[in-house]
Amino acid sequence: VVMDPAGKVVQEQGRGSGTFRTREDGDRQFTNKVSVNYSQGERKNVSFDLQQADKYVPGNYKVDVYHNGFRIGGGTANLKKAGLFN
Repeated sequence: VVMDPAGKVVQEQGRGSGTFRTREDGDRQFTNKVSVNYSQGERKNVSFDLQQADKYVPGNYKVDVYHNGFRIGGGTANLKKAGLFN
């Protein structure tokens, strides 16, 4: 799940976005699905290309990673100006 600086989930229906059920918060929109070989207690980097039709606005984009309905990780990515994530 990727949320823009305004807290809105970034979604593109043509790129696999949709809705899933979490174990704690019920139904939630998601940005994309990515296969990850996950083992409990093991740290992994997860990445995918984020594409949307709308222009990106500068600011912090929050990322939440879920597995079987449970949030298992997350972080933030800062977009300083159009097209440059850090």
